[in-house]
Amino acid sequence: MEMLRAMENRDYPVDYLGARVRGRRRYLVADWESILSAPSPLEAVPATPGRGALTTSGEERIWRGLLHEWGWVYGQMNGGVRSTFAPVYRWLELRTLILCLRNRMAGDTAKEEALLATSLLAEPLKRAVREGDALRVLGMAGEFLAPRGGRRVRAAYGSEGMAGGERELVTLCLEGAVAGRLHPAVREFCRYLIDRQNLVALYKVLRWRTGISPLYVAGGTLRISALEEVRAKGDAGSIVHLIRRRSGVEPPLTPSGVEKALVDGLSRLLRRMARGGDGVGLVLDYLWRCYTEARNLGVLLQAGGMEREALRGELFL
Repeated sequence: MEMLRAMENRDYPVDYLGARVRGRRRYLVADWESILSAPSPLEAVPATPGRGALTTSGEERIWRGLLHEWGWVYGQMNGGVRSTFAPVYRWLELRTLILCLRNRMAGDTAKEEALLATSLLAEPLKRAVREGDALRVLGMAGEFLAPRGGRRVRAAYGSEGMAGGERELVTLCLEGAVAGRLHPAVREFCRYLIDRQNLVALYKVLRWRTGISPLYVAGGTLRISALEEVRAKGDAGSIVHLIRRRSGVEPPLTPSGVEKALVDGLSRLLRRMARGGDGVGLVLDYLWRCYTEARNLGVLLQAGGMEREALRGELFL
């Protein structure tokens, strides 16, 4: 079973896809600093064919545009390239699934339908979401991701609610990805995601001094034993060297500072991978840039009267 819906095989070569992606990259925001220095950052964001002017659209439109762009890239791939990117798209679409469930639980079926309309989720999952049983949806997604995955997700949901079910889904997705044969660029991407998740989980334990070992995801570049050594020290400052080692920067020890350092580190890694190779790194970098741009635009929409330096600290650059 596959959690992504079937699409027509276009048989386009990878170099054709790479050329299309290079053309579409020109619509992405290239200079966030100039936007931050403008009198009105919202008005300084250039309009694009898919989004229009940011001041005339809400956050929901931004995220629908992101899903549309991810879907367009997927639709341009041939069967072999789709297989290469399947682990990435499963991870991307888990976020869509979770957002749909949250909107359903909040009673906002209009937002849910808007997301499902542009989602790459398989039709059985979409039908289950519309029926509104979160436990059934999470369990079904788990079964798509791993043998007995549904049982693990339902158990996590039973003990921790939605947060536990969501965490277990992401764990199944990433651990399943790195356990298989992956293109080198996709493997590096997935292993970084695992390290990021583990470091954020460890930081939260240290920050709140719970003394409880986090539920780590296996398969990253950072050994779980090394993470546990840091936890045993009980000092949030001791995690800095691990974050610096993975991201290349020393973060401020705040939730947003840790997350920003790790995301910016991944962005730099993908930009390096995009410069050469067979085009897989280029496409992967574009998918990620689309995500970070959408997230930044959402921050700008919600910023209100936030001071520029504080806003700069919230944006992924």
